[in-house]
Amino acid sequence: MKLTFSSLLVLSGALFVLPLASHAQHGHLNAGAAGQSQDDALIWANGADFIASSGYVKALPLAETGRFAGYYEGGITLTALPLTAENGGPDAQAAAAGSFEQFAIVKAAGPIGGRFGFWESGSTTPTLSMLPGDISGQLFPLSEGDGSPESDPYGHIHGRRFTTTKPGVYTAWFKAFDTSVNGANAGPIHTSSEALPIRFLAGEPTLLDQVPMGGGMVHVNIQYAEHGAEPHFHIHVDEGVPVLTPLAISQPDQQFAPAMPWFEDLDPSLRGWAFNRQYGFLLDPTSEPLPEGHSIAIRQLSASPHLQVYTYRQNPATWDLMFGTAGSSDTLAWNLMMFHPAYAAPADTTGPFTATYEVILMDAAGQPTSFREQFTLNWNVAPGLSLGALTVESDMIHVPVSAPATWTGYSYRLERTGDFKTWTVVDEHTPAGPGIIDLHDDAPSPNHGIYRVRPSTP
Repeated sequence: MKLTFSSLLVLSGALFVLPLASHAQHGHLNAGAAGQSQDDALIWANGADFIASSGYVKALPLAETGRFAGYYEGGITLTALPLTAENGGPDAQAAAAGSFEQFAIVKAAGPIGGRFGFWESGSTTPTLSMLPGDISGQLFPLSEGDGSPESDPYGHIHGRRFTTTKPGVYTAWFKAFDTSVNGANAGPIHTSSEALPIRFLAGEPTLLDQVPMGGGMVHVNIQYAEHGAEPHFHIHVDEGVPVLTPLAISQPDQQFAPAMPWFEDLDPSLRGWAFNRQYGFLLDPTSEPLPEGHSIAIRQLSASPHLQVYTYRQNPATWDLMFGTAGSSDTLAWNLMMFHPAYAAPADTTGPFTATYEVILMDAAGQPTSFREQFTLNWNVAPGLSLGALTVESDMIHVPVSAPATWTGYSYRLERTGDFKTWTVVDEHTPAGPGIIDLHDDAPSPNHGIYRVRPSTP
């Protein structure tokens, strides 16, 4: 049997309890259209009230009885706006007559091991269940008409629910589709909507409202001196190399509060970047006074690819690009106060990382002088969930998996696909402790297979 394989790794993942559900809990998310002509796009007419960036968070309390017992559950009613008076219209943002609107939860994200679910009216088990990182094209009706050419696209279906299996912050992306055959060439009238991300808060988890340093401070000590000669700088960097570490590894089962501006970049449910704030830039107290009107600037000369730098403050919460990240200025006009920039990189990158800086004496006109000094900072990257080399033994595929020692209480699922659309679970194992986990596929595809490993809650 001829076998060709490739591997794919997918991570799906002071303390403060925040009143995240304080935003109005809107009841109806309305689908409509930008216009009623051929190829006008469907829209979420009031999506601005629900979109994650608005601060809206849908609370999902734990159900202790009934069909949702053991799940964190709640409802948002998805509707299709009416076109006729019979159904309460006409609404100016309703889709065209003859359109038939459906929706899909095209992607879900959440805490490692958690599942996001959708329940149809009357169902006793989740109609759709998604692990973090899952994508789906499964459609659910919004319209209640028969889809005939002159039918009202209106729909208002109650009894549907959203659930999760563990507490935490989840994000689900909703997309509306017209599946009618009443448009041009017997196709749909409308094109699909943009995906709308909505946040859900399951239970009452304790969430981080600050970005941990990642260890003790490593001083970048900058001293200005003259010693009776030309101005110059002495720069001393403490020993030790900070480690860029994802929160999923440093503090498993923790998440950041979604209102924090670093949530999108650092939370394990989304980008989950590795980060560190140990480097502290400070002016040496033995520095001589700067010449009248002069100042100090710090410029980043170069950095490893993918290394990101942010100005960070906890209060007010600040997460701003700096030192050349994504087109920001590569130079900081330093106010001589100590600061701890946040350094971050995608969790699937490998170290070491470096960044080289120069300290510049600026004259009274704000122009750089020739007096400057360079220094370099270094980081390593914490190893995460990784796959070893795949081996074939008696037509069985063995996949060695190494997980962070901090990850306890998880099962590890080996999944296979041939098209990146449908993934099949081929093995699952719950380790007794740290070490190499041997997952295997005892019935591999005869042509090719792409594998991923994901943690889940047993």
